[in-house]
Amino acid sequence: MKITERVREVLKIVKEKDLTFEKLLVCFDISGPMAPVTTASLEPYPHIRKPISELTKIPCVVLSTLSGWDLTSQREFKERLSIDSFNLIGELGSVYQLDGRLYELNPISKKIHYEMKTKIYQSAAENELKIAIQGNMSSRVACIYTEADGPERGNLRNHPLVKKTNVSTLEIFNAIRKRKSFEYRDNKIAFEATQENIREIDFVISRIFPFQSVRLKQLREDKIALWRDHNDRLNFTFDDMIDFIKSAVPKGWDIDPNPDYCADLIYIRDGKKINKEMAANELAKKKFKSDNYTIIHVGDKKSDVLYGQNTLFFPQRNTDAHKFCQTNRIPHVPVEDAGDYSLLVKKVILSMRQ
Repeated sequence: MKITERVREVLKIVKEKDLTFEKLLVCFDISGPMAPVTTASLEPYPHIRKPISELTKIPCVVLSTLSGWDLTSQREFKERLSIDSFNLIGELGSVYQLDGRLYELNPISKKIHYEMKTKIYQSAAENELKIAIQGNMSSRVACIYTEADGPERGNLRNHPLVKKTNVSTLEIFNAIRKRKSFEYRDNKIAFEATQENIREIDFVISRIFPFQSVRLKQLREDKIALWRDHNDRLNFTFDDMIDFIKSAVPKGWDIDPNPDYCADLIYIRDGKKINKEMAANELAKKKFKSDNYTIIHVGDKKSDVLYGQNTLFFPQRNTDAHKFCQTNRIPHVPVEDAGDYSLLVKKVILSMRQ
C-alpha cells in the first residue's frame, strides 16, 4: 500500500476515534521495529535515525520508547541511536523515565519477588543450567535468559553491557556485600540457596553485572555453586527454555517467552496489572499536564498492542501483533519498521495541518 493510501487510512481511524494530534505521544518498541529481535546487540537499524529525527522537530510530538528492555539497556540503545529526546518506558510498562525522573508502577513486596528468584536459582542449579538476569528496577517484572550467549540464541555476548566488559567469577564474588555466607573456591562461588543469599547474589548478577551469564550446579553439601560461563549448552532448545521456566516459576507469575532465549515474568496474583499502555498513559498525563492527548505505538508482539479510545497502533507488518489486530478487528495501520512508521506519522501530522 502506498504511503498516501496509508495516510488516508490513518486519518480515517483518527476521525472514527475522534483523536487529537495536538498532544501526541509517539512510542517505539525497540526489538523488532528499531533493532533485530533475535539478538541482544541493541544495534539500531541505520536507516531509522533520519525519519525519527524529523519527528523531534514537530512541537506537538513527545517521543518515548515502550519496551520490555530495562532502562539501563535502553539508555545504551538511545546513545547508539543518537537521539536525545526520547523518554523511556521499560520492563513491559512497570517503570518509566520522564525528564530524568524515575517512576515504578505497582511494585510488589521483595519477599514475593525473591521467592520466585530463589526457585529460579535452585532449579537452574538442579539442572546445571546457565542463566543471565536482565537488570530490572521493577519488583513486579523480571527477565531471565537461559543458555543465551551465542548467535541465534540471544547473543548476550554482544549486549553492550557485556561486550565492553570481561567479568570474572572472582569479580562477582568481590562485589558481594555480605560474604560470610559465600565461599570462593576452585573459581566457583558456593552458598546455601536461602532467600537472603539469593537476594544478595541476585543483586550482583542483575544490578551490578546484568546479562553476564553464570552457570549453576547443585553441590553435595546442600549448597549451590555458581561461576561465569561463556559457552551455551547447544542441545538446550527454545522449547527446553520454556519448559525450564514453567517448571521453576511459582504460581502467580505470568510467563511471556521471547525468541532470544529469555522469558519475561510478570506477577499477576494480586490482581494489579501493569502493561505498556498503562505506563504510556501515566507518562503522557505527567508530560502534557492534561487528559486530552493521543498515544501511538509501533510494535511486533501482542503485548505491544494499544486498545484505548485515545490510542492508535501501528503493528510491524506480518508479525504476531499484526495478525492479532487482524483477527480481533483492532483498528491499526501496518508499517515495515520504526523508520517507515516515523515517515508515515510525519505525513499524517502535516496533512492534518493543511
